[in-house]
Amino acid sequence: LGDRVGVRVPSGTNDLYVSVLAVLAAGAAYVPVDAEDPDERARLVFAEAGVRAVLGAGPGIEVTGPRAHDRVRSAPPTPGHDAWIIFTSGSTGKPKGVAVTHRSAAAFVDAEAALF
Repeated sequence: LGDRVGVRVPSGTNDLYVSVLAVLAAGAAYVPVDAEDPDERARLVFAEAGVRAVLGAGPGIEVTGPRAHDRVRSAPPTPGHDAWIIFTSGSTGKPKGVAVTHRSAAAFVDAEAALF
């Protein structure tokens, strides 16, 4: 719990949805970076977020932080845990991350469902 995993998979693909769901199922927060963004931006965002691994369009996983082979998730995430961290465009300087908790994500889904 509490880990962050970068997701850099092309938008609109099944792999993107599978990657996001896999990160959430593992109890981590995902940090998306568009696959078409420059590598420099991806490195900056992932470093700022402190990601431990990055899921890309290929079959591999790039581990960027300490490996935790023996760690086992002891409990599911709580509403207060981060679900994802989205970064600003950085148009006024350095991109800044904004964390969205599971509680906020659920409230958003509830609000959208009420509209339809």
